[in-house]
Amino acid sequence: MEDVEIVDQEISKYGNKGDMSPKQIILNHINRISKYIFSGEQEPMTKEKTITTDRRKVIIQAIEFLTAMLDYHYDSNMKKTQKEFDEKIAKSEKDLIIGSMSAKALKVATKEKGDFKKNYFKNRNFYIKNKIFLVDKTSGNYEVYVQRIFQLNMDLFKEQTRLLNRIDWLSSETYTE
Repeated sequence: MEDVEIVDQEISKYGNKGDMSPKQIILNHINRISKYIFSGEQEPMTKEKTITTDRRKVIIQAIEFLTAMLDYHYDSNMKKTQKEFDEKIAKSEKDLIIGSMSAKALKVATKEKGDFKKNYFKNRNFYIKNKIFLVDKTSGNYEVYVQRIFQLNMDLFKEQTRLLNRIDWLSSETYTE
């Protein structure tokens, strides 16, 4: 994925010399994600001009950043949810790689002379044996993968906001800290 960032510029005020606590950074980041997802904000904040036109990828990266910030605050429920999420992501990545390798082996086998089935398995096994993991980002497999990862991240985002409610970070007193 592209290095797109949806990090609020206020994050630079964090630390001993800044005026933002880690909690405020997390809540500001959630606010920024929410605006981007639900209010139709047109462009994310970026450090460089690497904006992707695929809003899903921007949201995925923003939730990955949120996950890194919240990890320390996970309770047992959230740790279980994160583990399940990580397993689903790993399966989706494996499915993408297998689908991509199979598609590439199919494409190569159609160009080779001789037994098509034999050529297909020869090529597929070659990619597996040599750990050549090809991903065609223009393929339907990749589109399905991005949509699946996006939906998983949206589900994780919901669980993360539930976590913040459980640890009482979403009360009005906390938010205005």
